[in-house]
Order: sequence, then C-alpha cells, then structure tokens
Amino acid sequence: MLSWGFSSSIFIYSLEISLTKGFTGKYKEHSGNLLAARFLRSFPYVLSFDDKLSMRIWDFRSFVTIQIINC
Repeated sequence: MLSWGFSSSIFIYSLEISLTKGFTGKYKEHSGNLLAARFLRSFPYVLSFDDKLSMRIWDFRSFVTIQIINC
C-alpha cells in the first residue's frame, strides 16, 4: 500500500506482514509535492508524479529510481 500527503515522500506499507507494524519504508526522491502514485501491474515498479511535472519510475523493493521523465 502507498500513502502520501502534501509532501515529497511516499510511505510504503506491507499489510501481509502485520496490520499494526506494516511500515516497509519511505521513498523521498521527488523535489515537489506528490500528486499521484500507482503500482505497475505484473512489475515491481511504481509510477509517481509531482507538482513540478516530474514522473519517476522506481522499484518499491529497493527504493531505487529507474527513470525520471520531466515535462
């Protein structure tokens, strides 16, 4: 599960581990506030978009950025 607010960080939770202690980590590579994020089906990647028109593709297992696309 992904969670974000009015910040540049995405919080990742794995509820399969525990409902009360499911926090897995934090991805904080964006420079602007996050607008949206989405898991890619059948791949271990997440697409995330910020208010500075930057899209990032990153691996949610290792929190490593794969590609950055600026508009």
